[in-house]
Amino acid sequence: MISGDRVCERAPFLAGAPIRSVGRLRYLYATFRQGLLDYITQRSPGTVLMPDYVPQGVHDPYLRAGWRIVFYPTDITMALDGPALSRLIAAEKPDHIVYIHYFGIYIEENIRILRGIVPAEVLLLEDFAHTLPQDDVPVTGRLAAYSFTKMLGVPEGALLWFRDKADLVPCRTTEDDQRAQTLRGCLTRRCALESFFATVTVPRRAESAIRRLLRGPTEYYDFLQEHYPAIRAPIGRRSREILERVDLARIAARRREIARLYVEGLDQRLRLPQPDEALTRQALYAFPVQVEDRGAFHRHLRARGVRGTALVDHWWFKEERPVHALRDRHYLLPVNHYLGDGKIRRVISAANAYVAGR
Repeated sequence: MISGDRVCERAPFLAGAPIRSVGRLRYLYATFRQGLLDYITQRSPGTVLMPDYVPQGVHDPYLRAGWRIVFYPTDITMALDGPALSRLIAAEKPDHIVYIHYFGIYIEENIRILRGIVPAEVLLLEDFAHTLPQDDVPVTGRLAAYSFTKMLGVPEGALLWFRDKADLVPCRTTEDDQRAQTLRGCLTRRCALESFFATVTVPRRAESAIRRLLRGPTEYYDFLQEHYPAIRAPIGRRSREILERVDLARIAARRREIARLYVEGLDQRLRLPQPDEALTRQALYAFPVQVEDRGAFHRHLRARGVRGTALVDHWWFKEERPVHALRDRHYLLPVNHYLGDGKIRRVISAANAYVAGR
């Protein structure tokens, strides 16, 4: 099965010796929500603007910390409405604004708008969780967030990075405890399971049976959501070693190459309304397409040996739930840096066959 499952990092993307040191990175936690909660609970609660299509890892820390949350709308284009957002800022007077690079897409016009309308006293949190740090991609937010466990074959690792060091406050890490070890164990087993399925060909029924059998030992999310406010231990030694040796530039280059294959080969009817450069500027988490019947598309791909996904669970927190084009119509095709060109072309062929049959 061709999928976006992570592969435990190895050559050529894992160097034999450290490329960097992570020892001085203060807000390096197992998951992003731990670091965000640690940071915002050291400030007085305020008002935060965030997109309506937002992950729980961003929403929940602000909710727990007692912040007033105001949503701004997103749609399938992911384009910011500059005048509308400017009016909302004037009316709500937020202390923080969250901007998300969905799926790793870099929309230059959105960044230009943010640079023009976000007041200097407002902290812009730029969420890069669906991509990787790149020297050729500027950070606009005073605070940037990365979630390496979404992109890399590493059990733990998410980072808050402060562009303005005046915003930095002490990181309140604690000693390793049983809860931190339990979370680390679940995350480690989850990464190993993904790597197994990404590297070993298993019949579909056998794969389903194995996943059901190992669901308990590898299911981390409910435990994380219940206990993360109390888990502030540093990440484990193995994850630190991987993050110091992993070649981020090489991985980003490969993921951009894969994105270009999709751009060149996919039927235009599947494409999101985004220019090519937005999809190839930075490393993608996965390649997003749009379909009217996501379930039918998923079944079509599965029958042809491809497993994509969609970000739906834990991604909507407004009381009302109207039809939402971005939430309800997107589908994510695999962009794992260990996938060869031949497998990506197989994904493209399978996806195009769905459109051709309509």
